[in-house]
Amino acid sequence: TEIKYVAGIDRVVSTSCDGQVCLWDCATNTTRYFQGHLKAVHCFAFCEPYKYIASGGQERDIILWNPYTLRRITSLHGHEARVQSIVFNENHNHVISLSADKVVMVWDPKSYDLLSRVQSSEHLRLDDSFSAMCWDHTASRLVLAHARFQVWPYR
Repeated sequence: TEIKYVAGIDRVVSTSCDGQVCLWDCATNTTRYFQGHLKAVHCFAFCEPYKYIASGGQERDIILWNPYTLRRITSLHGHEARVQSIVFNENHNHVISLSADKVVMVWDPKSYDLLSRVQSSEHLRLDDSFSAMCWDHTASRLVLAHARFQVWPYR
């Protein structure tokens, strides 16, 4: 599960194992829930230019949804393992997702098309799957984490 403050919507957003994504308004102490997932939700990213949230987890799909109306926009299909992490690359305007089998997918946030699919060339061991990633906008690279860091240049 993940929790972070999203300035673009002025809410704290959290994911959970019950399939819900919670949006908490700190000022009014109210919560709203997106309930579009059927299984555990592990991660999310806010796509500022398009004002939607991308969330994913055990279902292997990424759901794009509107944080204001709590309505699903579409789903992105392609991962064959649980989605571990989602980031938004503001340099190139891409949604990037990482699954437990070390597959990174790059999506167009406007057309929802899959632009690229990359898999780590390292031997996959069950205990060595990636668990998180972040976008380094200053160096235009993707940093992935498991037992150690891997840095992938972004072209």
